[in-house]
Amino acid sequence: MKQDNIYVNVASSDYVLENYINYDFHIFLLLSYLPIPSSFFFKYKSFIDRFRSSRKKAKLLFRNCKSPLPLPDLSVSHILCSHFLEHNFYDEAENILINFKKKLKVGGTLHLVVPNLDGYIDEYIASRENDDLAALKLCERTILTSRTKPSFVFRFLNFVGLFGLKHDVMFNKKLLESLCVKVGFKLTDKNSMHSSNFISHDPNCIHVYVVK
Repeated sequence: MKQDNIYVNVASSDYVLENYINYDFHIFLLLSYLPIPSSFFFKYKSFIDRFRSSRKKAKLLFRNCKSPLPLPDLSVSHILCSHFLEHNFYDEAENILINFKKKLKVGGTLHLVVPNLDGYIDEYIASRENDDLAALKLCERTILTSRTKPSFVFRFLNFVGLFGLKHDVMFNKKLLESLCVKVGFKLTDKNSMHSSNFISHDPNCIHVYVVK
């Protein structure tokens, strides 16, 4: 990675990109750093091994992605942020975008990917007449709530932010684009994006492309 072109993948999980600095705050990433066999955590061995494998492919760092990136202001050429903003409340998402803008160079680009609320609503409308549980399923599919009260461990990990266990806001394209414009970004197209082909095949996702 050239120093004059810094590319960042925020909240990457184990889907790391080469030539990027990949950041994630997943507890399994943290456990992958421990010098003990992953089989010690037999229930979660495969998840830990995935993070260990990803760390061999690209630079992957444990970092609370709600915090500002640990990089100088005006130093980053491109940021990819996939399936992260929806795990924050709306005002938190706004602050995250503001911090991204500070780190990007003038002319730097940002590629956002989030689940498409409109798609879930379309599924709900299509099924509600014939499915008594359609409303409950909508809540579950959007991960806004669950059918049963989560375990203490689930609630603790979600509280400290080590898992992306639930969604706190859902976006459609218009809402996400309006938030980007609100914090001072300009909308652009995927052709200007370094990560333009990232999960571009998934019809359940919204892709928003902006430039500083």
